[in-house]
Amino acid sequence: MSEQPEESGTDDVLDNLVKQFTDPLACLRELIQNAVDAGSDTVEVNFGREGELGILEVKDHGEGMDKAVIESKLVRLFSSSKDGDLTKIGKFGIGFVSVFALDPVAVCVDTAKAGERWRVVFHADRTWTRAALHEPLEGTRVRMFVKRDAAAWQVLMRDADAAVRKWCRHLQAEIIVDGATINEPLNLSACDVTATRDDGEGTEVIVGVGGAPTVGFYNKGLTLMEAPSWDDFPAGVSVRLSSRWLEHTLTRDSIVKDAHYKKAIALVLSIIDEELEPRCIEAMTQLPLDKRSAVLGWLAERADRALRKQRLLVDVTGVARAPVDLTATVFVTVEGSPSSARVAATVAAAGHIVLPVSANAAAHDRAAIAVLLGKDEKDLVDVEDAWVAALPVDAARRPRVERLVEATSKLLSACNINVAVSAGQVIGRQCRSRLAWRTVARKGAPVLASVAAPVPLPTSEMGNKPGGFLVDVDHGDFEPIFTLAATDTPLAALLLARLVLPVHLVQEHNVALALASWRGRNDGPST
Repeated sequence: MSEQPEESGTDDVLDNLVKQFTDPLACLRELIQNAVDAGSDTVEVNFGREGELGILEVKDHGEGMDKAVIESKLVRLFSSSKDGDLTKIGKFGIGFVSVFALDPVAVCVDTAKAGERWRVVFHADRTWTRAALHEPLEGTRVRMFVKRDAAAWQVLMRDADAAVRKWCRHLQAEIIVDGATINEPLNLSACDVTATRDDGEGTEVIVGVGGAPTVGFYNKGLTLMEAPSWDDFPAGVSVRLSSRWLEHTLTRDSIVKDAHYKKAIALVLSIIDEELEPRCIEAMTQLPLDKRSAVLGWLAERADRALRKQRLLVDVTGVARAPVDLTATVFVTVEGSPSSARVAATVAAAGHIVLPVSANAAAHDRAAIAVLLGKDEKDLVDVEDAWVAALPVDAARRPRVERLVEATSKLLSACNINVAVSAGQVIGRQCRSRLAWRTVARKGAPVLASVAAPVPLPTSEMGNKPGGFLVDVDHGDFEPIFTLAATDTPLAALLLARLVLPVHLVQEHNVALALASWRGRNDGPST
């Protein structure tokens, strides 16, 4: 066994290096990284217990170390060198120091290379001993002995498992934790739209939109940094940037922003502009509505004149429209009930623009649409605030309804009241707010004479120009009149006319209406 070297001048350096690891379990990441750098295609992390000591083991099948490597790299910080030049310490040495962040009772390193087999034991006081190892061994095995009671050990094992998964799950080497492989592919499976590029020089980029944005930096699959966002990337974009040129800082809490970093960032930004944005525009016509919100919001954040010329807003009929072309009133409808969808479809069929928004992100979608249109959000009108839809009367009631409508029309004509009458089933959020709906458009469109197919009706009043009205046969006030029509159609027609005509017309023609109804009852059958 070798003599123990002097430790003078090393304690402060060691303490400072240990303190740089804010997460004590970062030692597992460092040891696994060392194993992968040594060429191991499999790394095992195991947990054990001997009495009151818990044992964390990292075992690989890599190149291992001979005496020269041990003395020049592994124990360099523990040597009697007094020059304090940390620039001479390689990644291996600094990474290995992290094992002391767990405050171990001892750390045992067994390693073999080129016929040499060694055991190096580091003690709690940072001294070390080396001895020849006689048992067969391939690669390197590091065991950390920590003093924990049973409950604390369970917590440490759980946290250790989580730490390895956090930092090492994307490594190309197989990582086995307590018998289970934890590797996962490096991708953006939660995103709805992605773009990928490999520069052929050791850098791979994946960018995407959809889901909660996340940013990750990796070196050969080892996690260097993960965060919800990154200042050098646009908001709302998820990024996976893996490059053999990237390194974390000495403190392991950020990325070294050198020339390699700047080159990688430029590559990411070019992919976002050249590939991701066009794919997002295309996806707006292909994704289901509930998947469009994140993409819509991201495009709105990037909105400019060129983007507004793209056909990226899909209306309820499935037609993709460019925001710049939507200069008239734009209606929106929240994905929901069949009734709402029917109203929206009816309004759209009449030539109006109706854009759907997701029920789970209605406010977000409205705001994004407004930005893309260059409008104030209040300029977007909820389709069911502005319209109801009139549908043909169901077959069971249609004959009697038609007789009642005909009788009401004759009654009005007899009194020289030039108002058309029709009937239908009215649907929409405000469908029960009134019995009769005006059927003359504000700009003088033809009076609606009958409902043979679904038609939209505006919910706003239109002054004193009745023109025509459509009776909602599903309204509560219509039911007693409809029932009365079975026995006394002229009286039912009179009551219906008084209910639906403007007050000034009822007052002006009240007597004439009553007389016309009386004559109708005497001139023919009441039904």
